[in-house]
Amino acid sequence: MYNGIGLTTVRGTATSGHVQSNRSYVRPSQERWTTRQRQNHQTSTSNTTTTSLSATRRPNAKLLEHQRRRELENKVLEYRLSLENRRGELTLKQKEVEERVKDRRAFLEKEYRDYMYQVSVSVSVRRREEEERRQRRTALLQQKESNVAQNALKSLENGTVDDDGDGAACAPAEETKKSEAAEFKNDKDHHRAIIPAPAPAPAPRGGPTNNYRDRRIPGRRNDYYHSSRNRSQQRAERRQARNTTDTHAKAAIKDTENARLRGAFGIDDRTFVSGQAFDRDLAKLVVLFCTHIR
Repeated sequence: MYNGIGLTTVRGTATSGHVQSNRSYVRPSQERWTTRQRQNHQTSTSNTTTTSLSATRRPNAKLLEHQRRRELENKVLEYRLSLENRRGELTLKQKEVEERVKDRRAFLEKEYRDYMYQVSVSVSVRRREEEERRQRRTALLQQKESNVAQNALKSLENGTVDDDGDGAACAPAEETKKSEAAEFKNDKDHHRAIIPAPAPAPAPRGGPTNNYRDRRIPGRRNDYYHSSRNRSQQRAERRQARNTTDTHAKAAIKDTENARLRGAFGIDDRTFVSGQAFDRDLAKLVVLFCTHIR
């Protein structure tokens, strides 16, 4: 329970009793007005939007008519009192007073009707003028669209392009190329104008080694790329050389050595068989050699 709001006890509510919001709190009038003002501005671009209902509702015609009648009767009553308060020779009879009051009321009503007629006429005239302006604006837009369409068709037929839509089509492509070629031929400094000057070399920041390794320098990017690629390729070649076995070279060397030994010891190639045969021939040679020594 907080500030007299909420449960007196939280028993049986399965909650902690913490009040999340005060539903009975009434915001101040200024805050309510600001909120309504913000809501009105979301749907209106005017800075003078009000929150009054009279600004959004139309006036009641019966109330306006009643107010007009009251004003008219007040004027008539003032006129009656002025007539009745006359003294002496200016004193009027009751019948004359009634007639003058009646004439005064008729005059005021006629004056009001004339005024309303002028207002209605002015309103109708303004509405008619606004409608005429709207029609002229619509006609101008339609005329412009039709002109754009006609110019586009003419440009397509003539092989020209009209980007502006005002009838002034551009020159054909061939004439444009010829004019560009003439300008290029007459302009002696053409190459000098279009070829940019070389950018100054950036200053070294950490010595030649660091400068060479710096990728952000435009002149060093390609060198760094190729050098790193060459180093990677060299490492790959060395790694492949270590992993590759040269058995064919070793076999060729071994065959050459065996042939030399067979020639030296007089071993017949036709009866020579690698393995056991070679061992047997070698044993015979050893025996012969031993007997020769003896």
